[in-house]
Amino acid sequence: MASDRNHICERIRGLRKKHQFRQEEVAERLNMSQNAYSELESGKRKIDIERLYEIAELYKVPVNLLLSEPLAEA
Repeated sequence: MASDRNHICERIRGLRKKHQFRQEEVAERLNMSQNAYSELESGKRKIDIERLYEIAELYKVPVNLLLSEPLAEA
């Protein structure tokens, strides 16, 4: 279960970096503190389903992209 959360956190962090957002910017858009958002990215805080949908909407990606397993390296 922890590995599931880890790959979700990695995807969220990767999307933030891809969009060149700072944690503070994302936290503000999600109406949360920067510290709380940092804990989401690091896996120290669980992500509830509502927050997951907000993050998917922010990056304009389907929720299943955040939940799907990472692709195996060839």
